Amino acid sequence: MRWDLPPLVAGFALGLAAVLALGAAQPSAQRAAAGAQLPSARPAPADPGCQVAAERLAGEVLVAGLPGVLAPNHPLVADLVNLQVGGVLIEKSNVRNAAQVRRLVGAMRDGSDRPLLVTTDEETGRVSNFGEVLGRFSAARTLAKRGSPADVERFARQLGVELANLGMDVVFAPVADVDDGPATGMIGDRSFSGDPEEAGAYALAYARGLWSGGVLPAPKHFPGAGRARAPAAGELPRVDAAPGELRGHDLGPFRAQIRAGVRMLMVGNVVVEAVDPQQPVRGRR
Repeated sequence: MRWDLPPLVAGFALGLAAVLALGAAQPSAQRAAAGAQLPSARPAPADPGCQVAAERLAGEVLVAGLPGVLAPNHPLVADLVNLQVGGVLIEKSNVRNAAQVRRLVGAMRDGSDRPLLVTTDEETGRVSNFGEVLGRFSAARTLAKRGSPADVERFARQLGVELANLGMDVVFAPVADVDDGPATGMIGDRSFSGDPEEAGAYALAYARGLWSGGVLPAPKHFPGAGRARAPAAGELPRVDAAPGELRGHDLGPFRAQIRAGVRMLMVGNVVVEAVDPQQPVRGRR
């Protein structure tokens, strides 16, 4: 069964580095040799309109956090609205109770002249920003052991309804990583299963439930962080699996999400050696 999701607000990205290049290209050597007029040594004055457009575009691709902000009249709320960011991330430090969250989100939406994407992490289990408001729930691994994918979908649908009522648009969940290691590991019991097919079935059920409840799911941590080695101090986790292992094991649940129509994946903040042994795949943990 394929499920259709609407396109995201244009320009949204999380953890995206935007490089904006302004100015005109220099004429080629061929044009110069043919007598084309060379540009003046004095730089042309900057076009204020172009600068404003660039700043606006830069803001559109950012989802910014509000560390410790609870009140809608906090200066940072006005700052982010004025910067015209594309979205905001609601975390535990922004949550006191349901009414307070709605006021905070409402103030940002009212102040923004564009649709604002409101995002959060809510996996269930140990990664929860709304546990004090919505209650504490079992980890993904426990949910899979106790119930069927249909049970997990019903659970996630109700969670989606409650998060939508709090003003959330995007939930960075479910965890689609494959991991049957210690529960307290980096992924651990955040994963539904150590079996790729089972992990994929439960993660897809969770994603469908969130969507039918009214929020957009963002399965994570692509291309798979279940087998990541624990990092040394100051280093990022590393995945040293061969490309064939990644395709046959880690990527399976993400492939299922994409085929089902998911419109967003969160990438893992890990070094995947089969992709690049030096540079990390940038994302949120």
